[in-house]
Amino acid sequence: MSLTKSHAIIAASIFIAFPATGSELVYQPQSSSFGGNPLNYNNLMSHANAINHYNSGSGYSGYTAPSDLEQLTRSVESSLAYDIFRDPSAYANAGGPIETSQFEIILTQDQDISGRFEIQVTSKETGETTVFTVFDTTDN
Repeated sequence: MSLTKSHAIIAASIFIAFPATGSELVYQPQSSSFGGNPLNYNNLMSHANAINHYNSGSGYSGYTAPSDLEQLTRSVESSLAYDIFRDPSAYANAGGPIETSQFEIILTQDQDISGRFEIQVTSKETGETTVFTVFDTTDN
């Protein structure tokens, strides 16, 4: 008998002599919040605190809500912008720029193309200017 045959016979006899056994896998939660062992709470908390790198004193002061005046100003500016874009012809002949707390708005009607308006918005804080071209779609 060759060496490989003897190894195969020994391996086969081991598998026959010792049958495979097994059992069901049963899930056991670790956290006592989900039915786990309530005595495991301190261990879980110590692990959680060890990996928690959040520093509450990082200098972030959090969100501060705008004041009532800021909310009113924002609402008025939003309403004005909506009205200008909806019907620019009503504001084109306003006789000068429209001023808000943060912006200066100049509307000009294009002389070459009927119904075309340019809205120039200039930030009072930064001086940056944005130009929008809109067409009057209202029925006159």
